[in-house]
Formats: sequence, structure tokens, C-alpha cells
Amino acid sequence: HFQHALVLDPGNETALDALEALYRESGDNLALADVLRQRVDALFDLEAKRTRLLALGRLYEMDLGDIERAAEAYTEALDLDDADTDALDALEALYDRTQDYSALADVLTRRAGVTYDEDALVAIHRRLGSICWTHLSLLPRAAEAYERVRELASGDQEAVDALITLYTELESWDRLQDALLNRSEERRVGKECRS
Repeated sequence: HFQHALVLDPGNETALDALEALYRESGDNLALADVLRQRVDALFDLEAKRTRLLALGRLYEMDLGDIERAAEAYTEALDLDDADTDALDALEALYDRTQDYSALADVLTRRAGVTYDEDALVAIHRRLGSICWTHLSLLPRAAEAYERVRELASGDQEAVDALITLYTELESWDRLQDALLNRSEERRVGKECRS
């Protein structure tokens, strides 16, 4: 009866409400996911759509174990608002848990683009650099991330040490020289401050 109403009117709220309640009560999560998707498709209000997409993503991830569809729902929510921390958090946790480091690096890059707190940016770029270096072997991208850490936190010795190693591996001698000079300048300044 309710399914027939949806064929005639895919946005029929009464039918969608009844089916959602029915599938929640019966525990039919696959059918519930279909109803939630229909609700998302019928919505015009962006905030309501975002909220439903996040719920759909959680259902796919937690109850159905469908990582691909969960990622699609979270990404769709993020596409509505690039600064959506709930969607960014969900994607970051999902890709971290599934060890999809390429996708995780992309999410961290997106997060960095909408983050304005310097301490948070340092942490994001440090993590991005580490992932690009250790899991993806993307040394130039790792170096770029550590350079950003160095720009934001000029005395960050860990970033300078990482850059020295990366530029050595990349055989980027000019940049290595800059990193070595930076390290020796930081040490000189540090000694002067202690004196």
C-alpha cells in the first residue's frame, strides 16, 4: 500500500514516514536504507538533506557494513557544505578504520582547506605528511605537508627533521640545504635563548 503510494508520488511524506517506522521496527536495514535514500532525494532543504545523508551513511557503515555506500553518503553530505565537520569526521574515521590511506589523505587535504585554526592546521598537515610518506610513498606530497607545518610552526623540529630525510630521499639538494640551514638556525636561536 505505502510502496504503491511512493510509485505514484516518490516524495509522499506519509508513505515514507510509515515505511521508515516499519523498517526500523522490523530491523530491515536494507529496506530502511532505500527509504532514507528516497527521503534524501525528495528533500530540497540542504540542512535536512545533510542530516539525512549522515544518518544514511551511519546506517550503511554501522548496520550494513557497506563501506562504499557509507563513503558515498558522507561525501554527498560534504559536497553540500565543504566545511561540514560531521561529514569530515565521519569520512576521516571511516578511511582511518579501513586503512584507505589515499582517501584519508584526500579528506585531510579537504579538511585543511576549511580549517583556520593554526594548531589544528599543524596537526592536520603533520598527519597528512606522515600518511603520504609512510603509507602512500608520495614523498613530494609528504614534503609539501611538512613544509606547511614548518610555515605554521617555525620552530617545529620534527617537521624540519622529516624534511631533511625526505629531501635526501628525493635528491632535492637545494631544498635539503634550506632545511639544514633552517635546522642550524633554529639550534643557534635556541642556544642564544638559553644563554
